[in-house]
Amino acid sequence: MTDNERRIRIGQRFITGFPEDHVTDEFRSMVKKWKIGNIILFQHNIKSRAQLKALTKELEDLVVSETGIKPFIAIDQEGGVVTRLPSDAINVPGAMALSSLRENCEEAIFRCASITAKEMLSLGCTLDFAPDCDVNNNPQNRVIGVRSYSDDPYVVAKNSSFAIKGYLSQGLVCCAKHFPGHGDTSVDSHIGLPVIEKSLEELEEVELVPFRASIEAGVPSIMTSHIVFPKIDDSGLPSTMNRTIITGILRERLGYDGLVFTDCLEMGAIKQNWGTVNGALMAFKAGVDIACISHTPSLACEACDIAFESVDDAELNESFMRIVLAKDRFLSRRIPQYNVVEREFDAAYVERIRARTLTEVHKLNPLGSFPAFVGCYPFVVTLASNPENKTACFPLAMKELFEGRTIGATAIVTSVDPTAEEIKEVCEKCHSNTSVTIGTYNGHSKPGQIALIKALEKTMSCVNVVALRNPFEFSELSPSTGALAAYEYSPMIMAPIAAVLSGNACADGITRLGGVHE
Repeated sequence: MTDNERRIRIGQRFITGFPEDHVTDEFRSMVKKWKIGNIILFQHNIKSRAQLKALTKELEDLVVSETGIKPFIAIDQEGGVVTRLPSDAINVPGAMALSSLRENCEEAIFRCASITAKEMLSLGCTLDFAPDCDVNNNPQNRVIGVRSYSDDPYVVAKNSSFAIKGYLSQGLVCCAKHFPGHGDTSVDSHIGLPVIEKSLEELEEVELVPFRASIEAGVPSIMTSHIVFPKIDDSGLPSTMNRTIITGILRERLGYDGLVFTDCLEMGAIKQNWGTVNGALMAFKAGVDIACISHTPSLACEACDIAFESVDDAELNESFMRIVLAKDRFLSRRIPQYNVVEREFDAAYVERIRARTLTEVHKLNPLGSFPAFVGCYPFVVTLASNPENKTACFPLAMKELFEGRTIGATAIVTSVDPTAEEIKEVCEKCHSNTSVTIGTYNGHSKPGQIALIKALEKTMSCVNVVALRNPFEFSELSPSTGALAAYEYSPMIMAPIAAVLSGNACADGITRLGGVHE
């Protein structure tokens, strides 16, 4: 093959991004030189539906002009705490929230995935790095949590399969992640290198169950995890770069013949131990098709340069054919128009479903005529999350929503991990209120949030806690403290929470996190 043909084939095996909300000169030059065939977008790239649609059109035109092949344009649109679509798009609840539905859970998961697919395709995004097929069986796991459907592998398997079928019903490429499982970790692979001491037999009983189901459901792509499994392979290499796991287990044992993506190779687990560029080359040798270098075009260029000289022709051609066949299947079809009436109908359905996901874990206490609402702004729990967002603030939103319903409401905004002095001040401010409702955000990982709850339980007769992400802190509550799981911290969830707290709506979801009981 010619050098240009080889560059095109190498470029198809990378997916990368850029730091702005427009195509930068650096990115344009990279595509022209290295024929990069796929793009990943994050929230910093996206401002509105109109801007996103224009951006994806420009990106597709650029890649096609240089390679002759349409690109995968990907986002992480799991729903809930991991969303990339803008606020004027339809953003569905996350996996655990949907899994909490008592009635028609499978139908809702399918429909929400289908709606996400329609919205993404209408905006030019052709690949969703979802669903999350991890079994969240470790309460200390900060990176997965409510992104998982459950701590039960069979619930995860069933629900993720319905999501996959929903995405595929509209012709969207979806991706099961993070193979062979990121649920049983206490280390975030964005920062460090997790190690899971499980044998293959143990993985077969839990972690691999959803991935087998996903393959049976026809998932067209799977993403690897940056986790070391020493009882499966003693090389010390994480699954992303481990041929025993990618080729031996995923390809041969599970019989998977679809696309394999790496998780981002700029994550700490890879970057700090092997380097992003070297990690890409090692992932290719392990049997991965597409290496993800999400943020830094210069690193992608360096990886392409070395891959051009070193990647084996036979493996290059095998992955290239797998990629172009998938693109021919998914990207050659005409995208149906997502008309205004249909979008409005779907948006209304999603908001009804969101309200139904709320879960009353402990009976809620009445607010009384002068309630207090306490809590912090959301913060970055993991680098999988979007940047810090101050568009929603639980106590301020509740105060605004309860204006006129009660004699008065107090809003107290705290730090994310309150000090003893701050806790004392909050208790003093709430002393004359009829009740206090605390909005927690991963409170189980912030001792100050737990201490604040304990202090208010001692000084107030009516206390409620609303968990705005993982509700593991409920295991710390007094039996008399009301507890509501909301699963997400977003502007969309505030009105449904207020309706439940005021007694105007029920919260009849069921919990899907181990250690949290109704």
